[in-house]
Amino acid sequence: MFQSLRSGIAADTIRMGTSAYTQVHAYVLAGHADESSVLTYLYV
Repeated sequence: MFQSLRSGIAADTIRMGTSAYTQVHAYVLAGHADESSVLTYLYV
């Protein structure tokens, strides 16, 4: 499940740049992912 989330984030990042962060943060706030893991994937 997390792999598909990461793929979706990558696609959103390519299409919309930094606005993808807003989507990720909303997804995290909804309780679907761990914020530190998502942010590590995006920014490291």
